[in-house]
Amino acid sequence: MAAPFQHVLVATDGAPLADKGMALALRVASGSRVTALTVVYDYGLPEYVRAAVQRRPDAQELHDALIAGGRRLLGDAIARAAPAGQTVERRVLLSEKAACHEIVALGGAVLRQRARAGGPLSEPPLPVSATAAPAPASCAAACA
Repeated sequence: MAAPFQHVLVATDGAPLADKGMALALRVASGSRVTALTVVYDYGLPEYVRAAVQRRPDAQELHDALIAGGRRLLGDAIARAAPAGQTVERRVLLSEKAACHEIVALGGAVLRQRARAGGPLSEPPLPVSATAAPAPASCAAACA
């Protein structure tokens, strides 16, 4: 029997409720490709203040610290939810946009990729679990 989904996208912010969503998405995937996503806000206030106090507000250091924090959060969330040996692709997205906008954009990109490959677009919606907070709209950088 073929897997019910070919690609499952699940987003997390590391919260306990998002962990439940991650576990559900991994169960639903049952052999399908799984991509876990977390959205990290670009130049969050605590990181910028810390760098400014240390008198070295280097943009690249801030960028690297935010991405590293996102990777830790995503790795921890996957470790709590994924059965041993399950492969989960990881994507950390650094953005000034609200997480919900980035999640929808990435889901749309997955669907467009399927359409170009000749796959049907009438599949059930991609499972998503996230908590979004408002943030100013601007540019986004994907960091795998």
